[in-house]
Amino acid sequence: MNRVAIFFIFYVLFAPAFLRAQVTVPPGAAISVQQGTSMVFSQNLIVRPGGTLTTDGNIIMNAGSFADSGTAVFTGNSSLVYNGVTAQQLYIPSALTVGTLVLNNATGLAPNNSITILDSLVLVNGVYSADTSFPIHFANGATNPQESNNSYIMGRAIMDPVAAGTGALNFLGCSMVAGSDMGTVSIVRTTGPDAVAVVAAGDTTIAQSWVIGSSNNAANPSRNITFSWLSAQDNGRDMHAIYPYSNNGTGYTALSNTPRDVSGSDPRNYALASLSNYNRLFTFASHAPVGVPQVIAAATKVTAFPNPFGSVLSLSITKDDEAPVQVRIMDMSGKTLLSNTYKAGRSTMLSLTEVGGLPVGSYLVQVYNDHFGKSLKLVKAD
Repeated sequence: MNRVAIFFIFYVLFAPAFLRAQVTVPPGAAISVQQGTSMVFSQNLIVRPGGTLTTDGNIIMNAGSFADSGTAVFTGNSSLVYNGVTAQQLYIPSALTVGTLVLNNATGLAPNNSITILDSLVLVNGVYSADTSFPIHFANGATNPQESNNSYIMGRAIMDPVAAGTGALNFLGCSMVAGSDMGTVSIVRTTGPDAVAVVAAGDTTIAQSWVIGSSNNAANPSRNITFSWLSAQDNGRDMHAIYPYSNNGTGYTALSNTPRDVSGSDPRNYALASLSNYNRLFTFASHAPVGVPQVIAAATKVTAFPNPFGSVLSLSITKDDEAPVQVRIMDMSGKTLLSNTYKAGRSTMLSLTEVGGLPVGSYLVQVYNDHFGKSLKLVKAD
């Protein structure tokens, strides 16, 4: 066995492991962390190609980042803990499975790949950013994560298929009481700019949506369901007059024409009785629909430049009508920062000088009217 591997196995088994220097697992070497044992790092932990990290215990990153370009194996008993006060990273070449992941870093965590949680995600402080291309998965048996306005999942979170039957389910703001047999159920929750959609009359939704899939959909099971979201995801909507919407792929339709006041709680709570017809998206907005559901046209072209932008942002808009357009600029939490209406013909160039006051960072820019909607992700520079 490689001498480095022998040293680390001995160290982890027989001594408290508080490591203040960067630790690199070179090719051919191995670290093995036994159940009930912790390795605590104050600098980077790097697994090189050909190196191996196997843990049934705890990897605690008090500072530094975990970067794996070798082989990292976390069992269901394992924990990966981020406790830093400065930016930390989780770099993995492919999807990683871990027992428990703890986030306690106000700067947040943005893994570059998908994570599957076997036991629990513990959100203490900071935002976990799950790109829609690399969502965070919760395996069958994982506990429901508890979020707060200080610590939540931004992006896409997936409850992998669960044999729910007639039992209750609770996953990230979608709480189903026991009831009709739903067979196997999966839930995909999206939070942030990717969840914001244009519904009727140009209104936008909250920055959160759920897609519920049921293998028993043909039997039309019926359940009482409560949807919940944090005030951080209100997206400037009027919480005194909220309407539920659904989308089965052909456009947004309101499930009720009666507004409801959900402003008195945080998280917000909206209960729907006897909800059926699953395998569709559910979300909320503060404007009742008029006429038929709106279907966003795909022929319109919106180009933004420069990107990154500075004191001025230019928008080139080509569309099939002479109607004005609404331009809404939101930060990456879904909060609306600027919103204005502009005259716009079939071909229009807009120069937005009001963006000069925005801080440096990433933004979602939406351009829409009653007939179309386009979203762009842009960066503000100095």
